[in-house]
Amino acid sequence: MNTDKIYAEAIANEYAPKDHSKVVALKKLDWKGKSKAIIFAYTFGILMTLVLGMGMCLSMEVIGNGSTFMTVIGMMIGFIGILGVSVNYPIYKKLLESGKKRYAFEIMQLAKEISEEAEQLKVCLFQIEQYVETVLTYIHLSNNASDYVFCSHQLDPIIKSVIHKYTPLFIHKKLTFSYQPCDLEVITDEKWISFVLGQIIENAIKYTFHGGVMICIENEMLCIKDSGIGINAQDIPRVFEKGFTGNNGRMNKTATGIGLYLCAQIMKNLSHEIYITSKVGVGTCVYLDLLQKKEN
Repeated sequence: MNTDKIYAEAIANEYAPKDHSKVVALKKLDWKGKSKAIIFAYTFGILMTLVLGMGMCLSMEVIGNGSTFMTVIGMMIGFIGILGVSVNYPIYKKLLESGKKRYAFEIMQLAKEISEEAEQLKVCLFQIEQYVETVLTYIHLSNNASDYVFCSHQLDPIIKSVIHKYTPLFIHKKLTFSYQPCDLEVITDEKWISFVLGQIIENAIKYTFHGGVMICIENEMLCIKDSGIGINAQDIPRVFEKGFTGNNGRMNKTATGIGLYLCAQIMKNLSHEIYITSKVGVGTCVYLDLLQKKEN
């Protein structure tokens, strides 16, 4: 065994910065709130148990001289022990309640901060996954890949699946969502149309800060509406160009100008069409015209 290495690690641990994370701070506050009650309960409980045991030993003549006087003393001590054990839990509850009240505000505030940070981290990880998916899709289309599988699909299950995927973003931004189920059956590729829907919904969430997003059918076209910041009229003709971010993209540093370009390319390959109407300060509507509708 390398004793020098063990000694070095022990010294390093002693001088290493301690973990002062918020989770550790929350645990310390939780202990402060409960410690008085817990220490009392254990200490008083053990003491009263010993008192009860001594009283039983005296009254049962296990110890002492076995006289009537010692028996009576034993019974009295035992009664005190029983009384102490009986009141231990109520006192513990009172002390615990008092401790919780004392640190409740600090604990709630810290817990809220931790929860928000965890939610933010969850959203960041989700967005990273989406960026990776977008990049892979871009590479896939750039290689002229043609793994399209056209089948007849009900739109409802596809839309619901995409909505479920983006639920964390709606919750994080506190946006409302409205969906009017549609009994529309189309011939499309489920994987690719799901990607298109995902990109549009993600954009709607990204540029919406109040209100929410709605999905419905208008004029036999699937419509995704938002109450976001809208798109400048001069930018609308170019939103499907590769790398174009427009005025909104310059304000949002994370915009890549790739998402809508990929949507347009995929919709073209699916023989569908995509349109956008928008008004600054009112919102944006994206229409998906699924031309390859199933014929009766």
